[in-house]
Amino acid sequence: MRILLIGGTGLIGGAVLRRLAPAHEVLALSRRAEGDATLAAAGATPVRGALADAADWAGDLPPLDALIQCAADFSAEDMGAAEAPLIAAIEAGALPLKPGAAALYTGGVWLYPAGDEVVSDEATGFEPLPAFAWMVDHWRRLRASPAVRGVCVHPGLVFDDAGRGAIDPLTAALTVGGPVPVCGDPDVRWPMVHADDLADLYARALEGGRAGECFNGVAANGVPVRRIVEALAADRGLPAPTLRPLTPEEARRRFGASADGFARSQRVSAGRARERLGWRARRPVPGASPTTEDMGDCRDAGD
Repeated sequence: MRILLIGGTGLIGGAVLRRLAPAHEVLALSRRAEGDATLAAAGATPVRGALADAADWAGDLPPLDALIQCAADFSAEDMGAAEAPLIAAIEAGALPLKPGAAALYTGGVWLYPAGDEVVSDEATGFEPLPAFAWMVDHWRRLRASPAVRGVCVHPGLVFDDAGRGAIDPLTAALTVGGPVPVCGDPDVRWPMVHADDLADLYARALEGGRAGECFNGVAANGVPVRRIVEALAADRGLPAPTLRPLTPEEARRRFGASADGFARSQRVSAGRARERLGWRARRPVPGASPTTEDMGDCRDAGD
């Protein structure tokens, strides 16, 4: 299968690339020479171009069996505007996608309502954070396009063994010592997933996802941030640290549009991914135990 991967140098896209490259021909979008080298080392063929300039490079590609969109330009003043040319190119047939080609779109759990009293699933209506509401529109347009088999993955808060992703600010603070800053209440719950487990879900959705389907990529349906920090500290042989809640203004200055997401308490189910695709999360999640309700319908995570 020949796949165009967008976002292959990021945390999610890099894990997806490592998962797919051994079995598929992966073309990966790259904005600069450093990205070319990273992608080539992982087994992809770099394609020079930027997400916002899809019209410039779309026609130069060979026929594609699938497209996977994992990129988000957090440096852009308007993230939705940066992605819009790609959605328009797909709708217009400007990308050389074969009939029935899969188009995997990346949404996120921040599109679901806040609140941890109820566990959200794929049937739950969207109530997105305002900064990410454009994702809902783009997914609906992709789902409606007859040019592709649109499938959406909604990742939880993603992390990896190197401490990157959602836990990066927490691990950085533990490294330097002192209070660990958190966005809002330390007891808010984060639905979480390891990048490598998430990549396996993308691979399964690529093969088995039906047109219009969404899958939640969540290993632990909601772990309190306090317990996450305590677990990260324990892994480093440190005592439980002091937590310093940031005000909304402090958090936005530090984390930008993501701050409100980090302060959003949620519980999210991955039941459809398990039932339809046989997906199982295998990597442990900091602060979560398979014997607690945190794991919800993912109780065998970490087996």
